[in-house]
Amino acid sequence: MTDTLAQDFAVQPLQTTDSGYRDPLGRYYTRSDISQLLVACISSRRPRLIVDLGCGSGSLMQAARDRWQGATIIGVDLDASAVRHTGRPSGHTIETDALHVNLPQNPSFINGGADVAVCNPPYIRPKWRKQFATILSSAGISVAPAAFAEAGAVILFLAQNLRLLKPGGTLGLIVPDSLISGEKLQDFRKQLCDSHTVERVIKLPRRAFIATEAQTHILILRKSTGFREPIKLQSLSSGRKLVTLAVASREEAVWRMDGEAILKRRAAQGASGHPTLRDLGATVHRGKLTSCDARTLAGSFHTSDFSGQSSISFSRHRSIAALRNASRQVLAGPGDILVARVGRNLASQICYVERGHAVLSDCVFCLRAPHEMATRIFTFLISKAGRYSLSTAARGVAASYLTRQALLDVGVPLMEH
Repeated sequence: MTDTLAQDFAVQPLQTTDSGYRDPLGRYYTRSDISQLLVACISSRRPRLIVDLGCGSGSLMQAARDRWQGATIIGVDLDASAVRHTGRPSGHTIETDALHVNLPQNPSFINGGADVAVCNPPYIRPKWRKQFATILSSAGISVAPAAFAEAGAVILFLAQNLRLLKPGGTLGLIVPDSLISGEKLQDFRKQLCDSHTVERVIKLPRRAFIATEAQTHILILRKSTGFREPIKLQSLSSGRKLVTLAVASREEAVWRMDGEAILKRRAAQGASGHPTLRDLGATVHRGKLTSCDARTLAGSFHTSDFSGQSSISFSRHRSIAALRNASRQVLAGPGDILVARVGRNLASQICYVERGHAVLSDCVFCLRAPHEMATRIFTFLISKAGRYSLSTAARGVAASYLTRQALLDVGVPLMEH
């Protein structure tokens, strides 16, 4: 039923006039077509109770009402009037903090928990409150500070939804790419896969929400069912076709729940056995100069200085300035390979330093390899296969980015070309 509904959705014309703008609470209101897709991908046939935390303009509530007309639908928002102002009261709204620690004790929820939860959390970084520890622990979630800093609000909304769902209930959640692909959130993804059944993840087009190009996904999971099924990884194309890219194992999903990345990784592993940059003795150093300072400091090098040329020579004047300003900075010199750390086209921003020196901004990596390997590594990185490897290693919500560890994990074939 689910796949049929989703495919039916995919061929329908766009049915939305929602603005999708961001408000002061960090909400990107959900477009009607995205709401319809999320609801269509939930397998529950006759839910009694449906909840929408942070319901905003009520788009998800309306999609739920269109499909499950006999269900009780409850929306929770600090500004519940937003739903009423749209002229589409699709259910009962509670005007309160969706992250209130005692929300599960609200009379609307005490008679047995929700069968389905739908949610588009606000994209904010909430200031830590003591009650958040209770929300996380009672949902069985443990989060490292770095992971919370990366996607705190989404993790909290996911945990609160789990508290409201009955065992076996289904959650459909819109999440940022960091939750799906972020290196710092691998342990969190492991907890989800170990404790719940992640049914599918759908990668949305970058402009799925008006006023942002952030990469987002739909996550569908069933609460603590005990089943450990392979995870369907799909993509919604710009032509609004729902495509299954891969069926991922638990181990693959912990790494990344992104079908495109999984396919690239499998292809790389299939042709692998190649030593990584780490294996070859390479080291990676991230520049320290802020991008703002890099624009004004003489002798600096920033991503905007990549010219498309495969090599670069810094002038004597620039080198002298760089050496003068090198204290506690990362200084690039002859033989170093410079790689962009951030940017949509980072895989094509690579150059070899022939002569001179420059102080690097924090948007640039300095890759250093043993002399006998440097030329071979550089030749590979600027090849089509090398750029593909870098794009596979990159992550990101809006602009792509590379981590030091991901760059060191890039495999390099040693055969002669």
